[in-house]
This record gives sequence, C-alpha cells and structure tokens, in this order.
Amino acid sequence: MAFKENFERGEKESLDYDDSAFYYFCLALLLTFLIPATWYQLVKPILFGDVAINYGLKNCQCTECKARLAKRSKLYRFSWLNTGFIMRFTLLAFMWFLCYKCFDIVKDLEPLKTFVPNEILGVEPDATVA
Repeated sequence: MAFKENFERGEKESLDYDDSAFYYFCLALLLTFLIPATWYQLVKPILFGDVAINYGLKNCQCTECKARLAKRSKLYRFSWLNTGFIMRFTLLAFMWFLCYKCFDIVKDLEPLKTFVPNEILGVEPDATVA
C-alpha cells in the first residue's frame, strides 16, 4: 500500500495531510548551521584575513619596524581569496538559496486545521454512535 493511499477515502474523496513540519525543520536546521558557518567561513576571513599577523610581537615603534609591519599587512590583505574560499562561498550561497526557498514555502503555509473527528470520519456532528 502506497503512502498516498493512506490518505484516501473511497475512490473519489481524498484526505488532506500536512507536510509543513518538514519545511520548518529544514529552515531551522539550515539557519542553525548557516549563520555561524557564514561568519567563520566568509566574513571572518574577509575582515581579518586567513593569515593572522600577531601585532603584539612588535618590539619598537621605529620607522623600519612600522614599514615592515605595513608591508606584511599589505602582503596578506587578500590571502583569503583562494580556490578553497571560492568553493566555500559557492556552497554557502547554494545553502542560503535553499534556506530562502524553505522560507518562501513556510511563509505561505496555512495554519494547521483543528482536529475535528467528525470531518475525519465523514459523519455529521449529530450522528448516532451506530
């Protein structure tokens, strides 16, 4: 017996079933993963660079040391832009697209119907037990 057949009554009438929980679960799971992943994989490398320069190691403020530190900072400014970063960016962009699609579906879902046994059984509310 197929899954859909469980929700059919007779030959013509079909019962409604709700699959909105799947979309809510996917949206929650994606957001739980995507927000920190976006910060650590994209934003942090762009703002701070993959190669962290330890600014606390500078011993003096002479012009030679300042120039060396500025040169090192300039050299590693775009160290985050590599093949790995582009692959992470593409994967995260696809996952954000999936998150948007789940949100688009969730925002249009109607609220769940109330549980009315008479409608499920297909009988009138004032019907006898027999």
